[in-house]
Amino acid sequence: VALVTAENPDAPPILQWDAEDRRNPMSWYYHAGIDAEIRRRVEGAGGQYAGVDIRASLLWNNRNDLDLHVVTPRGEHIYFGSKRSGCGGWLDVDMNVRGETTTPVENIRWARGAAQRGRYRVYVQNYRFHEPGQYPTPYKVEVEISGEIYHFTGVISPQRQTGSASDITVLEFDHEPGKRLTHPPRHAVAQPA
Repeated sequence: VALVTAENPDAPPILQWDAEDRRNPMSWYYHAGIDAEIRRRVEGAGGQYAGVDIRASLLWNNRNDLDLHVVTPRGEHIYFGSKRSGCGGWLDVDMNVRGETTTPVENIRWARGAAQRGRYRVYVQNYRFHEPGQYPTPYKVEVEISGEIYHFTGVISPQRQTGSASDITVLEFDHEPGKRLTHPPRHAVAQPA
């Protein structure tokens, strides 16, 4: 939610309903966007969105089975085949194994105080096509690190690639518990691995 007004109270009217003879120089807006949709899907599927050290959430809008993967500093690999790691990471939402929804989400997270120091790698994989036509699958990834949220977009190509041939690295970062990233990523397009 944001409140909008002129910085100087003597400024001329800037809003449609703000007139010299009838002053109402204030406006507000509510922005839900992708943050709200990812949160809605994660929590709706029983995943943990808030109260985390690190969280990676993947959203797409068809029946294909995209998978979210994280490789931890200890070399543990969190994904559908190994949902819980010894270092506290957990894939707590894994969707579209059978193509059951057109509004899927996946979520890997570490509860507050659980994420270890070191390098993490987040990537997306196209495990299986469930849609009748193998068209591009756009996706969005939201990564939260020590309270800071970053967004990434990408597209799984339609060249019938599945498995490791389709891996797209979203982000690699060094986590220092309790500290923000020294070189935070900006909104980015994920690139093939």
